[in-house]
Amino acid sequence: MPIVLSTSDSAKLEPKRKNRWVVSFDAVPGGGKSESLSFCAHTGTKPQITFDTVEEARLNEKWKFAGKPTWNTLSYNFYDFIAPTGGQSSFTIMNGWWRTIYEPTTGQMGYAIEYKTHGTVAMLDPKGNVVQTWHIFYAYPSDINYGDISYEDSGIAEVMVVLTYDYAIPGDEVGPTLGNIASGEQYPKVI
Repeated sequence: MPIVLSTSDSAKLEPKRKNRWVVSFDAVPGGGKSESLSFCAHTGTKPQITFDTVEEARLNEKWKFAGKPTWNTLSYNFYDFIAPTGGQSSFTIMNGWWRTIYEPTTGQMGYAIEYKTHGTVAMLDPKGNVVQTWHIFYAYPSDINYGDISYEDSGIAEVMVVLTYDYAIPGDEVGPTLGNIASGEQYPKVI
């Protein structure tokens, strides 16, 4: 059956928008406030999975099978505001987090259970309802860049972070509002 444009549902579809999203963490190691990071995040990436290819040969032919999965790293840019009353700056939160991984004053490294956390990337509809989620498990900052400074640039200072994580689970979730972003509570907790 051919598509008839005049009877198409195109006018009724609402596209997901790249600017309607939020990232949240169940907790931020090092005592950071996760809501402060959620508020300050302004660019980011979503999880991506790639499968290794296992190749077997027999006679004149090759057969391919899916191998181990690899998850990409996630890059996020956070505005670095001067800490509001009761809040924390992105700079302060990230300093606390990476110091649970490595403490430069003693040279000690932390245990994974101390520096890994879970998070959620949520896409929102125009009213702030969650319409898609990525639950991210056992994440930690593997690269933190505090940006540059210049007398010629009056832009907002940023903290750029690369997160490494073990795996992610996607979902289409409709209903919860911005205040109740799905946090993956039904999934394993970091103690």
